[in-house]
Amino acid sequence: MKFIHIADVHLGAVPDRDYPWGAAREKEIWETFAGIIETVKQEKTDLLLIAGDFFHGQPLMRELKETAYYFSQIPDTQIVLTAGNHDHLRKDSNYLAFPWPENVTCLWSDHIQSCYLEKLNTYVYGLSYKERENREPVYNQTFPGNRINFRTEHPDAFHILLAHGGDEKHIPIHFSQLAGADFDYIALGHIHKPEILVPGKMAYAGSPEPIDKKETGPHGYVKGTIGETNRSVRAYENSIGERAEGTWQFDFSDYTGKNSTEIVFVPASKREYKNLVLHVNPHSTRSGLLDQAAKFIRENGNSHIYRISLEGFRDPDMIFTNLDFSSVGNVIEVLDETEPAYDLEQMKRKYAGTVIGGFLEKFPLDVPELMTEVQKKALYYGLQALLEAQK
Repeated sequence: MKFIHIADVHLGAVPDRDYPWGAAREKEIWETFAGIIETVKQEKTDLLLIAGDFFHGQPLMRELKETAYYFSQIPDTQIVLTAGNHDHLRKDSNYLAFPWPENVTCLWSDHIQSCYLEKLNTYVYGLSYKERENREPVYNQTFPGNRINFRTEHPDAFHILLAHGGDEKHIPIHFSQLAGADFDYIALGHIHKPEILVPGKMAYAGSPEPIDKKETGPHGYVKGTIGETNRSVRAYENSIGERAEGTWQFDFSDYTGKNSTEIVFVPASKREYKNLVLHVNPHSTRSGLLDQAAKFIRENGNSHIYRISLEGFRDPDMIFTNLDFSSVGNVIEVLDETEPAYDLEQMKRKYAGTVIGGFLEKFPLDVPELMTEVQKKALYYGLQALLEAQK
């Protein structure tokens, strides 16, 4: 069985609304979704999984009609949908009364429910949010690591979980425990950064298009296949990196199963947010930094959106805070983290007995590593102001 797993599509969102490319970003979210539907159609995908936050807010009737049209174009594909925290099921939600095409199944209960897809011999489990927050770890409470809570009318069926959440306010998930549950695949939503937590087992699809400037890197969807096999799942250990719960280590050396799942992340977004760090020294100029940024953007793609950080030590007389990078590309943010290249010990001697000298005495200049970032900013901003006042 072939499936595609998407989540956090956020149809209706307008990222970077106040920037020149804002209107294009709204359109691109719809276009990328349409592109995924076309992929489903061309590849004859059996199952489309949508793990919450399909819409950015409460869906409008016209938006539901648009998506229903797309779903009607893939009538041979089964579609299972849940509502997340953004498009949660209010009492007046348009979701509830909308007449979806026959190939769409909505898991609208706020408790774990399941549907059986007869043509695919597959059970899909999930729930929908009724409020914007849900602090109960319901997935871990419902599936403790065996099949006792699974439907058993069809012993040879595949079992898939749609799980939207993963932080304190949105269904906390104990990932190592959930990974031990005997699902053939766990399709996660809510976290916008795509990540395969357990190969062939559990993944965040991420948002098909990035929604916020902090969501750097590729975005897209997860594509997979589930098939029967007589071999054991290979033993492996997988570190999934830092999370609120710490760094998880999974060991499946004792896990065996009759089904084999393979998954891969597929990039699909039309553009990305990218970080650009410009290293500054006392010889750096405003024009030189603009040229560096322009070169980087040309080489990495003019359509992408950039967050620029200025780091290093600058000439004290050089100010970069008002440097406008908009002329070189789609720049959404500029962070000036430079420090003026003062010889503080020399200045302390030069201004001894003056207001400036007294100000410098308040800082541990002989052991600068003891200064906090706040102290450093207070030192440089205060010194700059005092020097300006002398002119």
